[in-house]
Amino acid sequence: MTTRSSIWGFSKMFVAIEKETTLITALERDLTLDAHYRLATSKWDLTRDDERFLHTIRNAPGITGRLVLSNRHVRYAAINYLIDVMLADFDAHPSRKRLFCTFCWDAGFTWQYAPNVDLVALQAAVDKVLRQLGLHGLGVIEFDTLTRIAGEPGRRLMFHVHVYAWSYEISFDHVEAAEELRATKRFPNNLDAPSVLFKPVTLTRGSIARLAEYMLKTPQEMKNRIESRSEPGTFMMRGTKFTPDSAVRVIEVLSHIQAFDVVFGVRDGTLLSRTWRKHMVIWDNSLRGKQYELDGTAADKHWAHIREDNGSRKMEPCRIITRAASR
Repeated sequence: MTTRSSIWGFSKMFVAIEKETTLITALERDLTLDAHYRLATSKWDLTRDDERFLHTIRNAPGITGRLVLSNRHVRYAAINYLIDVMLADFDAHPSRKRLFCTFCWDAGFTWQYAPNVDLVALQAAVDKVLRQLGLHGLGVIEFDTLTRIAGEPGRRLMFHVHVYAWSYEISFDHVEAAEELRATKRFPNNLDAPSVLFKPVTLTRGSIARLAEYMLKTPQEMKNRIESRSEPGTFMMRGTKFTPDSAVRVIEVLSHIQAFDVVFGVRDGTLLSRTWRKHMVIWDNSLRGKQYELDGTAADKHWAHIREDNGSRKMEPCRIITRAASR
């Protein structure tokens, strides 16, 4: 089956129906975020350099040296190849029990107006606990924007980790493991939401493809914290529309984060993450000669200049740690 996705830079791609449907979902998420982003930026007064920068981080088909996740082509390629890798793993081991693990705890919570988060530490904490449990997996770090909670100085960004995981031990009890982790307070959550969740993965190609897309999805909405009716005293998250300023902030934060910063492997899962990375490097190299240049300091410089006359002036610079050496 052929799908035309020229907006992403993939004019002809032969994919299974499960994958094509999932890639359409990825496109729809991006378009939803883009509508709010464009609403905010359409009336901005920008220099030519700043216009080029915004085009590069959002729409340019290739970016020399920095595969930032704010760029729709980079995001789509990352999702495309993650689906390939996870489907190949499923086809090789169709009967293996798999888990979808989520870790959402205080270390990943930061203020929208002044983001300060250590992605290296988040990855290390999840890697350590999975190894202790004897699990293998492919992990992705993502974030949501939380609506403002009464009494707080602003909205929060909620960085968290998803893992496609498995155990070679048939007797592994994922329910007990998650309950014990929550009880130990190794992953405290001051929002009173479950900090660790382990759920079985439905063993179909469609489910695996959708899971891959979900792990690397484009943020398309904010999250509203509401109390659970079934468990009073605990809270859950429900989606709500982005405000234009929040959509811009999502793009700004993502312009500091490369695809390679958020995807990682644990134990045998490193085979999957390395294969994914190899695909991304090949894709990146295929765009040589038609790329826009973006160095490591460009985002800070341009966003500071843009915010002198545009958008909310309450937004402070982002501090996203993606390398231990930058702490």
